[in-house]
Order: sequence, then structure tokens, then C-alpha cells
Amino acid sequence: MIVDIGKKSRRKSCIATSKKRRRLLPYSPSEDPARRLEQIASLATTLTATEADFSNELTYIHGMAPRPANRPAYEKEGMQVLSREDIEALNVCKSMMRRGECPPLMVAFYPVEGFTVKADKCIKDSTIIIEYVGDFDYLQSRENDDGITNSNSVGME
Repeated sequence: MIVDIGKKSRRKSCIATSKKRRRLLPYSPSEDPARRLEQIASLATTLTATEADFSNELTYIHGMAPRPANRPAYEKEGMQVLSREDIEALNVCKSMMRRGECPPLMVAFYPVEGFTVKADKCIKDSTIIIEYVGDFDYLQSRENDDGITNSNSVGME
């Protein structure tokens, strides 16, 4: 009988790995009711100062979409296809908003930058803080701007 001791048998394994998908998280509102009121007041002041109309539905400004297409009912759970878990996180955020538990955000006015939204406490990565904010600038008018953050791409009209 001949036995080859020098070789070990190898198991065949699949090298393909799947990337773990990141799930969206619902925000955690400020626990202090007085601080929460300050956050809501900062948003209300901004909406009043800019004469913006608040809407809980997606609408387009005049000229962006044909009049028959400007109906929020055409949107199915927003514009992005979400997984079941992400839809649940979004629904948790919507129910918190209905109860007056807003994301921990403050809106401040700066003479050069204008209205700026800043986090009022630490917010984890992949956290839903807003569903829709308004029109996006897409940096077309900011080509010569020396700003270094993506937050400059959002503008209010």
C-alpha cells in the first residue's frame, strides 16, 4: 500500500462573496421637549422668511413638470425603490413626524451661505433625517464656489 503523506486534500470553496447591504435607520429625535421646540421653531422661522409653502407631499415648481404629472399620488413610496426594511424605517420616521418628534436638526442663517441645516446631535451614518427638502441645485451654479461639502448642493427656492 502506498500512501502519499506530503499532500493534503483541499476542499473546494466558492470565492464569490456578497456585499452586505446597508440598511437605512430611523432618526432618533431629541428627548428634551424644550430643545425639540427650538428645532421646530428654527424650521418655521426659515419657512416664513423664505415664504416657502410647507407640503407633506412631493410637488414640482411651475415649469419642471407638466401640470397633469404634478400629482403626489403618482409617487409610490417616494422616488427610490426601497427594500421592505427601509420602507419600515421610513414609516417609523413618518409616524414620529406626525407626533411632533422631528429629526435633531437646527436651521441657522449665515449672511454669506444663507440658511444652513446643521445636526443638533450626533447622527449615525445611513440615518433617514428627511424624506424630501425641496429643489436641488446640483452645483450647476456653484462651479466657481470654493465649498467642500455636498451639503452645498441643496438649495431652497
